[in-house]
Amino acid sequence: MEWIAVLAIGLVAGTLGGIVGFGTSIMLLPILVIAFGPLEAVPMMAVTALMANFSRVVVWWREVDWKVWPFMPPPAFRLPHWAPQRCSISVPGASKWRWPHSSY
Repeated sequence: MEWIAVLAIGLVAGTLGGIVGFGTSIMLLPILVIAFGPLEAVPMMAVTALMANFSRVVVWWREVDWKVWPFMPPPAFRLPHWAPQRCSISVPGASKWRWPHSSY
């Protein structure tokens, strides 16, 4: 029975996420946690997010404006352990911003 609920919510979340462009994880993760527990739900959600993003790349490949692509900011990433605790980022049109001190 839990599989039917997960599939139904997944279909609704996928449809709404396809129309709106976001929100699939917000709707699907609580159902996965209830049905399978957090240890199983988080990897399931990670695989689901990767598949969803890959499908968006495939579907919208021709719509990408490749002329502006080099000027887009890089994706977010976690700094390696050897990086300094504080890094400054310069964004055109914005003031200098510093990452708050946090443990890595």
